[in-house]
Amino acid sequence: MTSDRSGSVDQPPRLAPNGGKLPRFDPGPSLARAVAVLANDVPFALIGGVALWAYVPASEQRFTKDVDVAYPSRMRARVEAALRAAGHEPLPLEIGGFGVREEPYRIDFIDRGSDFGTLFERAVQEAQAAQRWLDVEDEHILLVAPEYLVAMKLLTGERDDEQDVERLLRASSPPVNLVAARALCAELLGPAVANRLDVIARAIGHPAARKRYKS
Repeated sequence: MTSDRSGSVDQPPRLAPNGGKLPRFDPGPSLARAVAVLANDVPFALIGGVALWAYVPASEQRFTKDVDVAYPSRMRARVEAALRAAGHEPLPLEIGGFGVREEPYRIDFIDRGSDFGTLFERAVQEAQAAQRWLDVEDEHILLVAPEYLVAMKLLTGERDDEQDVERLLRASSPPVNLVAARALCAELLGPAVANRLDVIARAIGHPAARKRYKS
């Protein structure tokens, strides 16, 4: 949600989670806390499992145990200061960023540091430019594009995350632009990751998947 200095509030188009129902984890308190901590100081956007829930139907959702938000790595010191000012003890994340594990909050503030920081910063910038808002109960938060979510999932190399990519390619609403996602992966993660995306796309019969190379 955006506002000007006079206090008036813009009302950009908003999205709601598919079906309006969430799986077994209630992200409401953690979302509210993340917004409250960062809203005035740091650009950020929702990623991870809860972002996946926003794009796929209930039949394609899987359990997640926390809320993940992305922010630019150049603002890491500001994020740490904001967390401490809000009364939290930030837990450093090996992947880059900070975790909060204080009931009822389970939040990961992720920047991916020098390895993948450009991807995360650009994902946040795109979400801001698109003004793609997600409503969860009474909370409103910017949501990364599905193409960026695909790239973020692929960079881990983990099977669970690749299965999330399958879910997005199979059932995302709006659909993932596979050509754009492939280009994003090739630019920021390398051609091997872009090729892996096509392997996954072919496996589920995606119509825009590149054909397998045969010697």
